[in-house]
Amino acid sequence: MSAEELFRLADEAGFVFRGKVVRHGSSDVEPASEGAGETIIVEVQEILSSTDVLRGLVGTEVIVVSQNAAAVADGDEGVFFTNCVSLGDQVLVREVGYRGASHESVREIAETMRISAQSPLAERVAGAEMICTGQVVSVKPLERPFPPRSEHDPDWSIARVTVGSVL
Repeated sequence: MSAEELFRLADEAGFVFRGKVVRHGSSDVEPASEGAGETIIVEVQEILSSTDVLRGLVGTEVIVVSQNAAAVADGDEGVFFTNCVSLGDQVLVREVGYRGASHESVREIAETMRISAQSPLAERVAGAEMICTGQVVSVKPLERPFPPRSEHDPDWSIARVTVGSVL
């Protein structure tokens, strides 16, 4: 798998974990539509990227809907690039990619995940006109229409900052 493909998967997947295939199929949950893939039951061994809600799944079994279920055997270990479909008594995820779990591949994937997580900050820094440190000395709220158009209207303010240093 190329580095470009790893970065694509890292950006596309919301839940990336190293796991061990326990068995194929599930009597409780089947894919919702024809062509949706087959299910495999995978024990989560290590979480490489996740939301806070999914971080506690180490040691539990998840149901993975996979287009490539036939390519993995019971007992195989790999890194699963997935997105959560359903979270409840059973966790159902849809696979967007898979890679065998050699020591080298897990290290490479973890590094890719680290770089991918820093990408938004790096892009913001690259596009910034100026980056500085300083101390906020005053804050003035901007006028808002009353009543607000929506509960989602932002509550903007203007901050006056004494610049300590320009980075």
